[in-house]
Amino acid sequence: MIRIVVLIGSNRRNGNTELLAKAFAEGASKNNIVELVSADDYTVNPCIGCNTCFLREGNKCFQNDDMPKIYEKLRNADGFKSSFLGGWEKIRGMYEIHN
Repeated sequence: MIRIVVLIGSNRRNGNTELLAKAFAEGASKNNIVELVSADDYTVNPCIGCNTCFLREGNKCFQNDDMPKIYEKLRNADGFKSSFLGGWEKIRGMYEIHN
């Protein structure tokens, strides 16, 4: 069995993005260990492109948000599936701007 993290990037609970992610997780969990991770459960600030993370030990962002917790889940996974609201040909939802 492999460990899969399913990353949900929409803040709309039980919306289409989450429903699709859950359907994938249900099928994948038959032969794998699957964890659903919703960005809405975390405080995630948008990257401002300052690149100071490259200068810090461990590449830690100066914004003390919950991204390190999500990164840790991804590091411990053998694979991941992302599920984002599709629109205007770019990643949207909680990873674009999260309040």
